[in-house]
Amino acid sequence: MAPPRKILKSLPLVGFGQTPMELDRRADWENFALKIINHFRSGNVALVAETGAGKTVIALMAIIAKNWRTLFLAPQRYLAGQHQRLLDRISGESVPSQMYTGLTKKRDWNSLADRIIFATPHIALNDYRRQLIDLSQFDLVVIDEFHKAIGDYPYVSLAQVASSKRLKILALSASPGGDLEKIETVRKNCRISHWLKAEIKTPTKNEYLEMVKLDDNLKKIEQLFLSLLRDTALDLTCYGLTVNEKKLPTIKELNRLKECVDSLKGEEVFYPAISAYARYAKLRHAYAITISEGYGSFLAYLEKLRKDQSRAVHDIFQKNDFHEIVALARQNQLNHPKVYQLLQLASNLKERGKTALVFVGLKDTAEMLLDFMERYKIKADIVFGGADKNLSHQEKVLDQLADRQLDCLICTSVMEEGVSIGEVDSVIHYSMPPTEISRLQRSGRTGRLRSGEVIYLAIDHALDTNRYFATKRKLERMKEALRQNSFDPADSETIRYHKRKIDRTLPLI
Repeated sequence: MAPPRKILKSLPLVGFGQTPMELDRRADWENFALKIINHFRSGNVALVAETGAGKTVIALMAIIAKNWRTLFLAPQRYLAGQHQRLLDRISGESVPSQMYTGLTKKRDWNSLADRIIFATPHIALNDYRRQLIDLSQFDLVVIDEFHKAIGDYPYVSLAQVASSKRLKILALSASPGGDLEKIETVRKNCRISHWLKAEIKTPTKNEYLEMVKLDDNLKKIEQLFLSLLRDTALDLTCYGLTVNEKKLPTIKELNRLKECVDSLKGEEVFYPAISAYARYAKLRHAYAITISEGYGSFLAYLEKLRKDQSRAVHDIFQKNDFHEIVALARQNQLNHPKVYQLLQLASNLKERGKTALVFVGLKDTAEMLLDFMERYKIKADIVFGGADKNLSHQEKVLDQLADRQLDCLICTSVMEEGVSIGEVDSVIHYSMPPTEISRLQRSGRTGRLRSGEVIYLAIDHALDTNRYFATKRKLERMKEALRQNSFDPADSETIRYHKRKIDRTLPLI
């Protein structure tokens, strides 16, 4: 077999190397592929790089150079298929491969004719437990988006098994964790010994925060919601619970309150207290949807509430203030300031010949925005959910976006990880990303082959702004942790030291 460096130089990389930046990146990719190979002499490797830097390319180059038989795991079926197509481009279709997902009826994991098997982790783990996979037939397991390796996610079990079988493990991510403790957790779960940071030049991403003011109608609705929440908070205090009726509860505060309510089990006040808590939580959720998502999303949630036969929901619908909220929302569906701002922004991008991914938090929001965009003559479609049944639609709309047959693609978290959409010009965060990892991943869908822009569309309210700045600070802490030249994930003392240092300079909220 030829030396790895010679093999890497000979790879065709079909469709790559067409621009000066791509030519420069090829040299970087080859260099990091060789580094991975060298690091494997003494342990498993994690490769961390910015979104769009070419982590998957580097991994596949290393695999091809060493002819390792590889189980390549990716969290979504579409992503696994994308990696398989990338392999064909890199190798000129010279490396035999298969893709196994829940839709693959016959899965021959142990056929040595297939050098690389791309698979989703749930299918791989289920088939291993059914004794359909002989892992001794593999040399390497690749764990893509390894920040998912927490709790009971299949990556954790698969890494444990791979390690026990003495397989090499290569983990890939742009966002290993929001703090050093999380990074250490996924490192341990993936059995990582070496931390390889690939600093590869990527196209620029310009970020903008657009604040949207509450109009008079939304301010009135807010006051009505706050009045309902205050009344319910006072009810909760009657059961001996500590609730600040003057302050909107955070999700963490709601969870703590639920624990306090549960502690009353067996007491006479338990059932009225848990009903009041349910009313409090549902009102808070309805309030957040109305402010941050739009009237259409609130009305969709209202229809779900109507099917709920609980005492809590019955009490909500008895309130005059709630009836007034519903009436105001119905009268002003097209006039929510955040929706209006997005439509203006999307129209402007269309006039400039720009395409956009619009990230939302709820399926109902996606459907509402699609309806409004069609009214504005903006060519758009939606993608939501990660189920296999949606794959054909997902592939279709991505192709349409790439061919500029669509102006906008509205999507939920299904599109945030790994998916390569090289020509998308803008990412619009209509809903604030819930975590620093989702923020990084979603923003990384633009600026892959050329410069792009990232726009955060935030209602001028704590519900949006707090989340925006919280994820920003956490992302800064993560990047700072990864920048520490002395940082060794295997060294717990280093972790504790750097955590203290970061906490002093970037205070928690």
